[in-house]
Amino acid sequence: MRADDVTAGARLFARAILQSNACVGDEDAPSIASREVFGRKLADALHCKQADPAAELACMRGKTDDEVMTAIPLAKVLNDDDGVGYRFVTDGVVLPVSPAKAMASGAIAKIPVLLGTTDDEMGRYIVAYKAETAGELRAVFEKEWPNHGAELAAKYPVTAKAGVRVQMAAAFSDWANTCPIRGNARTFSKLGSATYLYRFRHAPDVFGDRSHGAFHGSELAYLFPSVFLKHKLVYRDDDRAIAALMSGYWARFAATGDPNGGGAPVWPRYDATTEQHLTIDTPATTSAGAKLRAGECELWDRIPD
Repeated sequence: MRADDVTAGARLFARAILQSNACVGDEDAPSIASREVFGRKLADALHCKQADPAAELACMRGKTDDEVMTAIPLAKVLNDDDGVGYRFVTDGVVLPVSPAKAMASGAIAKIPVLLGTTDDEMGRYIVAYKAETAGELRAVFEKEWPNHGAELAAKYPVTAKAGVRVQMAAAFSDWANTCPIRGNARTFSKLGSATYLYRFRHAPDVFGDRSHGAFHGSELAYLFPSVFLKHKLVYRDDDRAIAALMSGYWARFAATGDPNGGGAPVWPRYDATTEQHLTIDTPATTSAGAKLRAGECELWDRIPD
């Protein structure tokens, strides 16, 4: 939705759903000039760089998907590398400013929003970190967030070796997903949008068992089961109940802007005071005064990106 024309945004989108990822800031919505520089780099990597722009584009468009995606290595989710990420572009036409800037200024369409995260967003992405002790975990915190290692170690304490990975995953999940989504929910609600926040906690059986927990993207096994068919998705009765519950919520929200109805547990509107949200599990429950990761998120709100 265009940040300089909220009525256009309202015409384009009657409602919005954000699953796991919050609205991006300037770092993930680079300028068109910087992306044009990258485009020439990509053309070179595809052996298409030419003086004639039309011929260059024709060459690039003749490449396969795999050739384009592998010409320059993709960036890793975590850790520094030279890979590329394909992001939004602040082009001055469709996207005049980054979504985060538009939200900060209030220049967004006031439409209903449904958003949330899974319980273990980053657990699968921290494998590159070899921390096995509380001290090594604190060192990871210090490397990633200089001058904040002590307070992060205190917020995510470790009492046994097995807890290191759990707390590391929790910290990175809060930083990357849970707390930015919470921040978006607070802003949407403040700006007058009907806002519905969820936490997905049901572990699917997609890799031979359920030991991976509610990982990033796991909710898709209940909204779009075909995504996971190649991973031998296994459904039990509780999985079918979750799928029916979620498809009902999502469909009603798409149709009316309100996920409630159909005999499903009540999903309260979110506001920054009560911070009520829906926990999606068996059974689904509405939080009653349990503010989702509030203490952790208040800390992350004070730590610069």
